[in-house]
Amino acid sequence: MTIVIDHAIAKPASRSHVVAQAVLKWMNPFSEEACKRRRIRREHEDLISMSNHDLRDLGLVRSDVAFGISSGRGVFREKDR
Repeated sequence: MTIVIDHAIAKPASRSHVVAQAVLKWMNPFSEEACKRRRIRREHEDLISMSNHDLRDLGLVRSDVAFGISSGRGVFREKDR
């Protein structure tokens, strides 16, 4: 997918400018959001590769891990942090 943003038409504080900034921020591989997505993906990969016994030691079951991945949310709940 290619996204072309014409900055000449995106005036500051206009809706197109806000959308353009959001797209650029989302596409930036070094943004905080991108780093967070990669970290969560790595954590999920680590959890998926664990055995059921290891997950049980953490207080999780395989369905918790699968739901966390499918929903796009982190696996650990607030009480675990």
